[in-house]
Amino acid sequence: MKASALFFAALALGATLTVAQDSVGFDTSPYQYQREITGTPVGDRLLRLSFDADLYRHSGPDHRALRLVKEVSGTLTELPRLIVPVDPPARPAGSTRITHRIDSFEENGDGSIEVIVELTGTKTPAARLEIATPLRDFEKSVTVSVSSDGATWTPLVNEALVFDYERFLDFRRTAIDLPATPARRFKVRLAGATDQQRSLVRALSRTVSDAAGVTVSERGTVETRQFRIDELRFFTAADVAVEKENGKSEELTILEQTVDADDNTTLILLDGGSLPLHELTFGTEEHNFRREVLLQVPGGEAGDAYRTVGRGFVHSYDVGEFREARLSFSFSVRRSDRYRVVVQNGDNPPLRLTRVIGKSRLEEMLFLASADDRLFLFLGEIGDAIAAPRLDTAAILAAKQNGVERSELKPGPLRENPAYRKEVPADRRLLESKGLLWSIIAIVVAMMIWILYLTLKRIDQIEGEAGEE
Repeated sequence: MKASALFFAALALGATLTVAQDSVGFDTSPYQYQREITGTPVGDRLLRLSFDADLYRHSGPDHRALRLVKEVSGTLTELPRLIVPVDPPARPAGSTRITHRIDSFEENGDGSIEVIVELTGTKTPAARLEIATPLRDFEKSVTVSVSSDGATWTPLVNEALVFDYERFLDFRRTAIDLPATPARRFKVRLAGATDQQRSLVRALSRTVSDAAGVTVSERGTVETRQFRIDELRFFTAADVAVEKENGKSEELTILEQTVDADDNTTLILLDGGSLPLHELTFGTEEHNFRREVLLQVPGGEAGDAYRTVGRGFVHSYDVGEFREARLSFSFSVRRSDRYRVVVQNGDNPPLRLTRVIGKSRLEEMLFLASADDRLFLFLGEIGDAIAAPRLDTAAILAAKQNGVERSELKPGPLRENPAYRKEVPADRRLLESKGLLWSIIAIVVAMMIWILYLTLKRIDQIEGEAGEE
């Protein structure tokens, strides 16, 4: 057998191995989990698949570790997919202002004023009254009555309090929620604060100021001044159902909660589940506090450091008959498997949380497939070994923008991928094709055979020359 023939036979073997290996198609070994998609694709529709907790948790940053694959005749092929926020339903008119006419204005001898108005706009019931005033540092008692004939008045809201406490903190309320009523005539009476309400203000001021770390000095007298009203504004009820349809709330697991005595902070470590969160709501058994909170994610300069990505204030007041709590704060949509919440306590007792509710936006995967395709999701990654897919999604995007009818499919249960390979070569990108590796091996073998052939040939020549002698 000639050495050249042997060499070219080895090359042919390497080429055959290259074709054989590349024909396998999509490599599933880097993905720890798989989920078969249930339902039958409709060829003339845009297909959609809603995200759940498992897809978020195991899809990696920017969903790079989530791949959509079809199986045809035993061969796996990756399909393009587009991951987008769920389109919110068309928003109906929310809270709108109702026009009105002032029928009368009267100033009473006790310093109170009464304004009678009649709603002239939409027939939708009024749900909120706002008193527009430029004044600061005040409190007023407001009583709202209604009438069907303008003669007999029935109380609707008794002695609600409007106030401004800016000398202590950014805390102002000039709106009053109105119980449902079909009435169109309203009498609004504003009175000076009673002694009981003045005591309430002092108690609230002292409580709020202590919580905020501000020193307060009380005065025993209340200055008298004219209360200026620029305008009365009536509004319909705000539509909050639309927001709920386009978001999902679930309780996040508190992994750890500690108090840092040096920084006077409470540190709460949360399992974020890689959900696309944009709002946190805290639960606590404590009252009469106002705290600044910081939201942090891993990624500081040190390996275990955190960086701040959002901040806000939360408060809860419970003084006398006055109660108000605002324990939520919003931030830009973010995905992370870990969050750290830092509560700034100042010189106050540490605030401890009992629960944390995260609100996330809804997302969906859009794609195209044939009716006879068997579809799978492969997900889960090993570090940074998996690069983001670069597939043509232009047709999917065009179908979405042009309102092509969508058909929904469901992801099946999460299962271990039997082909999963836990360890990946250190420089996997240089050896993406197994066929290339086999070709290199075949060439090396051919070279070794060629060298062996030349060696044996030279030995034969030496033996022949020795025999002639």
